[in-house]
Amino acid sequence: VMVEPTSGCPEGHIFCRPCYVKALRGKKSCPTCRHPVPGRSSFVANRFAKNIIQSLSLRCKHAPKGDGFRMDVSSWAEETDAPTAKRPKLAPAAAMPAQDLLRELEHRGLKSEGSWHKMEARLEADRGKSEGCSWRGKVGALAVHLRVCAWAPVKCPNILCQESPLRKDQAEHDATCGSRLVKCERCKMVVECRLLPEHEGSCPRLKIKCPNAGCHDKHSRGFMNVHLRTCAKQVVKCLQKGCHASMPRRQMTEHVKDVHVKGPRLLDAAGQLHSLLQENAKVKAAALSELRHAAGGASAS
Repeated sequence: VMVEPTSGCPEGHIFCRPCYVKALRGKKSCPTCRHPVPGRSSFVANRFAKNIIQSLSLRCKHAPKGDGFRMDVSSWAEETDAPTAKRPKLAPAAAMPAQDLLRELEHRGLKSEGSWHKMEARLEADRGKSEGCSWRGKVGALAVHLRVCAWAPVKCPNILCQESPLRKDQAEHDATCGSRLVKCERCKMVVECRLLPEHEGSCPRLKIKCPNAGCHDKHSRGFMNVHLRTCAKQVVKCLQKGCHASMPRRQMTEHVKDVHVKGPRLLDAAGQLHSLLQENAKVKAAALSELRHAAGGASAS
């Protein structure tokens, strides 16, 4: 259907405005008579052609593919109670779109016949089984209809989603779209719905149990590292030079006191005692030697 019928030459040749603009990009002349056309400044909207086009009847662009709803004319001719002279003169096995047949019957003055209602009921039944829009109307009303057509594809409002569901299925798609944005209930971070389970597994606000055996504390994942630096059940290495012991933090304090504080003191005390004993032995030996020497001198005199 011609969109915005437009003329630009003295002969009044009519073209679709978008196509006319595209044609003039190459040559500034009328595609039919080759008369020079300076550009859009010479365009004139053809109201007469536009009114004719706007009054034309058509189906929705999302109607079922093919010829639409068809009805066997021969079966209608057998059922109708209309006079034979008024019946459509069509081949016995012919078939035509039901809407066209209804218009033909209305034109022949048969709209009041009983078979008319049978055909309408059959047409509505066929419409319910079709996969497409059943709208029919004027060209001028098509744009308004397409804005609400249930069979028109609609881009998903979620930016990261590339799907375009039908308008009638949009609500169902929005409820299950994996790209819709949702907020984590714990950390309030906004993520895609399909990534929420993965996020929940690593959410910094998720409370987890301390991994150390015997510790039953629970903290958020983001605070767990702080807890492990003070957890009494955390296994740590002794920081004393030359010591390779590893044990829970609670026992490490006693280990340092017993091994690295009390132990050296005891060793120092033992060393001092040993030195005193050695010195005492030397003094005693010297005293005995002096006594012996004195006793030997006395016996000689």
